[in-house]
Amino acid sequence: MESHARCTATKITLPSGEELLLVEFAINCPHCGQYTFPIAGHHLRMVRDALVEMIDLHPGLTGKDSDVKTLEKIQFGMTEPADPSIN
Repeated sequence: MESHARCTATKITLPSGEELLLVEFAINCPHCGQYTFPIAGHHLRMVRDALVEMIDLHPGLTGKDSDVKTLEKIQFGMTEPADPSIN
């Protein structure tokens, strides 16, 4: 089974100067369909910790690392590229 996922992060700077991070995951799976869910950046560490715990508790039900491939990574809108080879 081959599924596809996309993760998009958007940093927003409010007029007050406060910065917010919005992250959206989009998954397209032939088994369970398509779905998209947003997560505010301030929740990411909790979500990461919960996911790691679930993977550790149920390794046989959470896929295989060898099956995961990053197809492309794109960054834009930054004043300085984090990695110039990306541009």
